[in-house]
Amino acid sequence: MTDIEKLDRDEFVIDQGREVRYNEEESAVCKEIREEAQKTILKFELLRERVMESTHNTMQVKATACKSLMSDVLLHNYAVRQQTYQEKTMIDQIKIQRKMEMNAKYLRAREALNEEEFSKDKEQYFMNRTTGAPEFVTDKAIEEAAAKFKE
Repeated sequence: MTDIEKLDRDEFVIDQGREVRYNEEESAVCKEIREEAQKTILKFELLRERVMESTHNTMQVKATACKSLMSDVLLHNYAVRQQTYQEKTMIDQIKIQRKMEMNAKYLRAREALNEEEFSKDKEQYFMNRTTGAPEFVTDKAIEEAAAKFKE
């Protein structure tokens, strides 16, 4: 076929007025869909900005992530929000109380019973929580005691 014998696409349409109406209706529908999509996008952008302002931008340490160069590992850090004055003072008070508790626990652990308060003689048993290294009875001392017992 030659170019003269070929029909254009428009030449197949018999009712061109109807085609124009259909094209206008399709354009109107497309325009409505486009406007609705733009409104939805603007809503999400506004929501994103509000969330960023109320959370992310108020953080003392922002949440970020680093990807490893040698593997597919993604390392996240934790966001830390800024503390109010009342929260800071409460945390400082809790830290001070905890230090005092740990110091008291350390002093109690170092505290030992004085054996002389309970017995003036050297006893052959161990008292709980005595200071210093315990004195163990050796095999030689046991043999000597057994020899005295036989006599």
